[in-house]
Amino acid sequence: MRLAYVEMTGFRCFRKRTRIDLPHGFLVITGRNGTGKSTLIDAVEFALTGTIGKYRAETGGKESIQDYFWWRGTGDAEGYSVTVGFLMEDGTTVELKRTRDQGASLSDASITELLCTPGFRDSAVNVCRSSIIRDELITALSWDQTDTARFEFVRSALGARPPVEAGVTIPDALQIAQKALSDIDREAEVAGARLRASLADLSEATALAQRAADLQDAVAALQAVVGSQAIEVSQLLAAGRRYIAERRMALQAIHAIESDFATVHELRQQMQDAQYVERVRATTERVTTLKRAHEEALQAVTAAEERVAVEERRSEEAASLASLVEAGERFGLQDGKCPLCGIRQDEAHYGDSLQSLRQRLTEISVSLLGARGELTNRRREEDTRRRELVSAQSEHQQLMELQQKLQDAETRALSAWRRIWGSGRQLPGADEIERQVVSEEDQVSRLERQVFVLEASQAIDRIARLEQTIATAREEVEKLNARAGRLKAAVADMKEAERAIKRANGEVVDERLASISPLLSELYYRLRPHRDWRTIDYRIRGDVRRFLSLRVGDDLNPQFMFSSGERRAAGLAFLLAVSLSRPWCRWRTLILDDPVQHVDDFRALHLVEVLSAIRRDGRQIICAAEDSELGELMCRRLRSTIESPGARLDLEFDGEVGSHIEKWSPISPLPEAAVLTG
Repeated sequence: MRLAYVEMTGFRCFRKRTRIDLPHGFLVITGRNGTGKSTLIDAVEFALTGTIGKYRAETGGKESIQDYFWWRGTGDAEGYSVTVGFLMEDGTTVELKRTRDQGASLSDASITELLCTPGFRDSAVNVCRSSIIRDELITALSWDQTDTARFEFVRSALGARPPVEAGVTIPDALQIAQKALSDIDREAEVAGARLRASLADLSEATALAQRAADLQDAVAALQAVVGSQAIEVSQLLAAGRRYIAERRMALQAIHAIESDFATVHELRQQMQDAQYVERVRATTERVTTLKRAHEEALQAVTAAEERVAVEERRSEEAASLASLVEAGERFGLQDGKCPLCGIRQDEAHYGDSLQSLRQRLTEISVSLLGARGELTNRRREEDTRRRELVSAQSEHQQLMELQQKLQDAETRALSAWRRIWGSGRQLPGADEIERQVVSEEDQVSRLERQVFVLEASQAIDRIARLEQTIATAREEVEKLNARAGRLKAAVADMKEAERAIKRANGEVVDERLASISPLLSELYYRLRPHRDWRTIDYRIRGDVRRFLSLRVGDDLNPQFMFSSGERRAAGLAFLLAVSLSRPWCRWRTLILDDPVQHVDDFRALHLVEVLSAIRRDGRQIICAAEDSELGELMCRRLRSTIESPGARLDLEFDGEVGSHIEKWSPISPLPEAAVLTG
């Protein structure tokens, strides 16, 4: 099975629909960084697995790799899908399409069946790990893995897995047995708890039966108090318990309102005190007297205000008269006549008249001042009487509030008392309340003793039932413990069988590793990662948990001896050996994404020769390379034939249209023979 075509629409840097029909032999993809070479390989992996495995971290900040599967550039894409076609051995084509909204057109099981031979199943992720050799993962899948992970990677590629009957059934059965064992342990714990509770109930019932008293007296006493004529002891017990609960609640209510009764009693004593009665009488008389005095003060203020008003009107008239007097004094007699009235007068009479007017003005002014002074005094007196009245009223109000408190407390206490004893009762005294509480408590205590007697009478039957329950519980616990023992033995046997299968599986891996060891050595020798050490060996350790380590020279670890370029070249040899040693994989396409990064030209040329040998073995080669000269060399050395032609694909990127095909160059087949002429 080989790749027939890849079609992308809106996938990563490919905005527009782009279809690439892959030649049967090889395809060399060239282009600058960011033109879409790796994206073409990503599309194949994404179609098979739904993800891109080269990213170590799938999340960054609040984003993930899933946010970058599809076109995010300027403008909208024509669609969002990746389609891959596979050419089968019988010439038919199987298409796998994965879209952004609807997912894959084939199920995971169908994809696995497409990639793997019958009788073997491996995930598409593992197939891609050994079929697609990426620059980012060359050392990650070879040297940077732990010895255990490296062993599992090789085991998965070789198909050295336990038989389906054992590899699936034993782990599943072991898991089921362990779950059943956990369930039995929980059931045994619950049964043990029931057994312990029954034993405690039995002890209590035995002690109760030993203290049993006269049953007939207890029945008669309960029937008399409760008023129930129930024949069954259980019914009488239920009625007695209800009655005791009600009386207990009544006692709690009485205790709750005891403070209200104490308040009523205290307030009554205060109000009956002679001093309180005398204070009420005295403040009442004082308020009455002060009210009369305040009213008289208000009347005096009103009279003073009226006098001031009269004097102020006289003062206004006097102001006009003062102006005339000043004019008369200023002008004097005019030709023996008064300048104001024109009457003939002598100087002496005229002067006496002015003097009389001035005396009158002085009297008006003095009278106004006296009226205002009297008003001020009357107002002060009214304020004093008002203050005295407010103080007396406040004192009287405080005395009256005591009566209101008593009334409120009596109302609350009487309401609570009636809720307990009925509406026909009056508010009792403190002594009566105390006697009632004592009587109720005595009656409740007697009833509880009678109920205890009746419960003791039932204890004998209860003991018999509990003994039967305990016997059943013990039998159940013993059965559960026996089942748990058998399951523990079965779990131990299955774990031992699983370890035996893993050991056998490890031996199978050893045998298959021995078969591909020459291939690994050959590829290592051809790529020549190190100038001195031309061979590489492997070592397997462990019994159940297996470890695979690689060694060069005098038992040296190349992981710590080689440079970055040497590690990458040796990693290529390891991954190529793994990819070529998968007998179970139908997919005969080897995909390489820029495999010569950090590798010098000498080893790059050797890699091209190795790929040429793999191509001649009948495999399809797809290789992306940034170096155009290396791409040109691969086009010549991979050799295009009529049956298995090759091609070169040049990609370019444009900000508006995204990645696109810049040039498609079919590689012409070389002639079988050439005639040389001299």
